[in-house]
Amino acid sequence: MSSNELKQSSFAKWCPLLDLKNLAPFFNVSTRDVGMRLGHSLIPFNPRFHPLFHSKPDLYGPFWILTSLIASLFIAGNISRYIRLGKQKFEYNFKMIPIAAGVIYSIGLGLPLLISLLLKWFGSNVQEGTPAASAIGIYGYSFSSFLLVSMICAIPIDWLQWLLISYAALTSIGLLIRTYWTEF
Repeated sequence: MSSNELKQSSFAKWCPLLDLKNLAPFFNVSTRDVGMRLGHSLIPFNPRFHPLFHSKPDLYGPFWILTSLIASLFIAGNISRYIRLGKQKFEYNFKMIPIAAGVIYSIGLGLPLLISLLLKWFGSNVQEGTPAASAIGIYGYSFSSFLLVSMICAIPIDWLQWLLISYAALTSIGLLIRTYWTEF
């Protein structure tokens, strides 16, 4: 066994979630599959999302949902500031990008990973039905409602923004509850 193979096998042993051989099946998904999952994830408590996702879980759609959400928050935030401040006082705020990336990736990738690791660490057998990659995928698709809402939130009307964010949060939580309720 070569030293390179030994490094790869020890890496796969200690961190199987990040091993490329283990992740490859989660990125082998068609555009049609991702589009259908996106559509079904926008309807709260939709029973159709669960069978679509669990027949072939993916991480491709969730990665792009989270990444698009970061870009959308940056664009909408700057449009809203432009409308509020006017052309003379407006400057782009690029400081929002790393903050949005940290928050979105932490919640969308880190939280389900942490929950999966805690379930595995404390010996819960509930984890057998939902591997970490599936949990990350489900959480990622639950953020799809925030994509639409974030662009509409460029309109600087506070009550409308709060109403839209509440709708997106309820839709996201509804998808998580429906998916996990069906799972268990």
